[in-house]
Amino acid sequence: MKNFQLQQDGLVLKTAETVQEFEDCFSLLHDAYVGNNLMTASPSGLRTTIYHALPTTTTLCAKRDGKVVGTLSLIRQSAFGFPLQAIAQIGEIRAVGGNIAEISALAVHEDHRSAGRTILFALMKLLFWQCSQVFNIRHLLMAAHPKHIRIYEGLLFFKRLSRYEVVSYDFVNGAPALGAWVDVQDADAQYAQLSDLARSKKHLYRDICQLLPPDPDSFPGTKRDWLMPTAMEPEVLDYFFNQRTQVFTQLDARKRLLLRSIYPSAEYQPILPAIDRKWERATNLRREHRHAMAGRGYFVFQSKGSPEGSWLELVELSHNGFSAQSSSPIPVQQWGDATIDYGDRQRSTLRAMAVRNDISGSCVLHSFTLCQPDLAWRKFVGALSSRGTSEALDKPEESVQIHLPLARSINSATNRDGIA
Repeated sequence: MKNFQLQQDGLVLKTAETVQEFEDCFSLLHDAYVGNNLMTASPSGLRTTIYHALPTTTTLCAKRDGKVVGTLSLIRQSAFGFPLQAIAQIGEIRAVGGNIAEISALAVHEDHRSAGRTILFALMKLLFWQCSQVFNIRHLLMAAHPKHIRIYEGLLFFKRLSRYEVVSYDFVNGAPALGAWVDVQDADAQYAQLSDLARSKKHLYRDICQLLPPDPDSFPGTKRDWLMPTAMEPEVLDYFFNQRTQVFTQLDARKRLLLRSIYPSAEYQPILPAIDRKWERATNLRREHRHAMAGRGYFVFQSKGSPEGSWLELVELSHNGFSAQSSSPIPVQQWGDATIDYGDRQRSTLRAMAVRNDISGSCVLHSFTLCQPDLAWRKFVGALSSRGTSEALDKPEESVQIHLPLARSINSATNRDGIA
């Protein structure tokens, strides 16, 4: 995966990708958390959680003179949920629609605390760029210490999920915490409605969230390079979560199975925690590798002899299925036609059937199975699964592009340019 780097205020901002960068980030996180009584000291000198082991988590780092001086993680949706869900309900956020992620694991090196805000805001700038340009995130969650929450409310339009603080949040060693979130679309609208004077007081919002780096297409490579999975190699997972720490061995039976469903390929099996095969046979977990992926689509099905349609917001995809959100129910166990736009200008039309609907408020999360994925879909998911480059996707003569007239006409009528 090509790694975008942003130069700002003498810092190099990037996604951690080498063993040394991960080591430095986890070490920095450990020292900062211990220093603030957010965890007890570990013999490893590292702070790692199960979320760091997931391909849906991106670890960002700020480097100065080649040394990591700040780190921040973006946790996207997965079978493990979000850390914040231990203290707050997010059903109302899901009901709005759009992809969700959580900001977590923020730390600045003690030798650079005088430039702490500069480093924090620089990391947030890269995070917002990734949310906007790469992962299509609409809602950002976070758990903040009560004494810090007003910074995020005042500068970045975060709102509290509850007016009551959690007295003891286990994820940070029992420290108090407040859950908060921001709807990026709504925040942009609020900022646009401010007076010139009020807007000048929120210049950091403009600097962080709106004055983003150029579109990735202006850099070498394409957006596909960013959409390749961020999964660690098996030996790296083994090093950090088996050898240096005991994160894997501390998982309960269900979480061990969930982890195996996320890493089903043979190369990962030897380093994953052991499971009770009897318990595994008694559960109904999917074994197919799923990839978090933003995209947009339209599903057409028959209702009382007439075609009906529903817009879809892609959440995850796999070789033989996908999950997507919509604002209206879709009948289960009934075949229909789904046109999905995903990746970098990829489109597939697929015979699909909803096998499960999970309703939360006005939002519905659908799980689809495919009758027969087309060539473009198979190549794209294959490249994701193999953690390869975009080269396998760069043969236009082999891609399948089938357009659905009904989807096009509704798209024009509603003037929707993408998923919220």
